[in-house]
Amino acid sequence: MPGVPALQLALVDVRDVAKAHIAAMTNTQTDGQRILLTAQPSFWFREIAKVLAKEFGSQGYWLPRFQVPYFGVWLYSFFDAESCQILERLNRENLSLTLAFA
Repeated sequence: MPGVPALQLALVDVRDVAKAHIAAMTNTQTDGQRILLTAQPSFWFREIAKVLAKEFGSQGYWLPRFQVPYFGVWLYSFFDAESCQILERLNRENLSLTLAFA
């Protein structure tokens, strides 16, 4: 797809994940518990593309330069299987936001 969809992604440093695994394995209070690791704030795909373009654009890598609206992803999904997966995620995120504010 020539652009990026309006999606956010929460990133976490793998070193932090390793530290959390060790802490969970050595602490008996975490036995049988699930621990969610994420970083705040999450980043829009467009922001990530800008950072990557600044770093790698001069090396000849092509990166998306604009954000594709929902309609564009929907239309593109008829021709591209990967866009279908993105569309499903957009629908889930829109539903989650709707329920959060209900």
